[in-house]
Amino acid sequence: MILVIIMTETLAKYNVTFYDGFCNKNITLPVVYSDDYLNNELLDLNLARLCCSLCSASYDEQSIKQAFNDCGFSQIRTYYGGNVENSASLCIAKRENNIFVVIRGTQGNEWYNNFKTGTSDTHQGYLQTVQNLLPLLKEYIKSNCRLLFTGHSRGGALSNLLAAGLINQGRDGVFAYTFASPNVTTDDDVYNKKFHNIYNFVYDDDFITHCPPSEWGYGRYGNTVNFRKNEINYPKLKKAFNELTGKDFLPFFECKQSVAQFIDTAIKLAASPEEYYNKGYLVDEEYLTLYDYFNIVCDIFTDNNGIDAGLKLLATNLSEFAPISDFLSSGIDVTQLLEQGNTQNSCAMFAHYCLTYLSLLNTQKIKVP
Repeated sequence: MILVIIMTETLAKYNVTFYDGFCNKNITLPVVYSDDYLNNELLDLNLARLCCSLCSASYDEQSIKQAFNDCGFSQIRTYYGGNVENSASLCIAKRENNIFVVIRGTQGNEWYNNFKTGTSDTHQGYLQTVQNLLPLLKEYIKSNCRLLFTGHSRGGALSNLLAAGLINQGRDGVFAYTFASPNVTTDDDVYNKKFHNIYNFVYDDDFITHCPPSEWGYGRYGNTVNFRKNEINYPKLKKAFNELTGKDFLPFFECKQSVAQFIDTAIKLAASPEEYYNKGYLVDEEYLTLYDYFNIVCDIFTDNNGIDAGLKLLATNLSEFAPISDFLSSGIDVTQLLEQGNTQNSCAMFAHYCLTYLSLLNTQKIKVP
């Protein structure tokens, strides 16, 4: 079923401008806003595009403040911290009876929190972060305003948990639009109709959206809007992406890699959260678990113990972890990965990038269960 809601008589047009580090230039995105967005509980593509644009701007504190200001919001507050492991940065703004909470994706030491899955019902790292965010949101939760959470990647995971938690507590008027969110919980209640105001946009080729694995019982609260690989119109996607960013979109199939292979390898290495933390494999005369492996990746991303981490990652090319290292560096080589400290220009980066999701929203059919 394709759901598109158009409210031409109430829409106002704006531009959101921000500096994008991946493209190394300023990006300007046209958006539309309506004070009636949250009066309707059906998926609204204009609202989805607005949220995705705000998520793109949220990677810079001044950009997200300016974006909200340009869209006519007031009472704009930002809480951008020092990128410590159990923290998150967010911007809150109000317009009429709507409060928007935009949670930025991963930066700095937050990377380690992403891979701290834990062994209980809810992702340990995300749950700890949500608990740290709740005091900042107390006055907004108590208000009579409609409340929308949105975020990309880690920001999407936190938005999903915050919205679901408030809905479980009986708070009315709570919505979430998430993009590229990882899985967050093994709760059997994730598909309960009470979470119908939560929409999670995921792209099949984005490996982050498959972590932690569904094979471990993980999922997200609410509705999943899935851009399935076999349904993607890649010429349209590439054209839209290039027009937005000036870059050529690089999909996994052009590098002869697949997310399915990544998932299969991860499940073979760790068939459960317990094995993720405890089952080791020999790498250069020491045993590493899959959790240890991802912490090495985090060390490279954050430039913590960078030389030692780089040597360890190179050593994994001669171990059971080799398929994962090949997958993460698809489109670039491991030397580039070590020099850059991230997966920029890799297939994984293109698939996970926030503006990829905006390109998908602009060009692909939207199907909702």
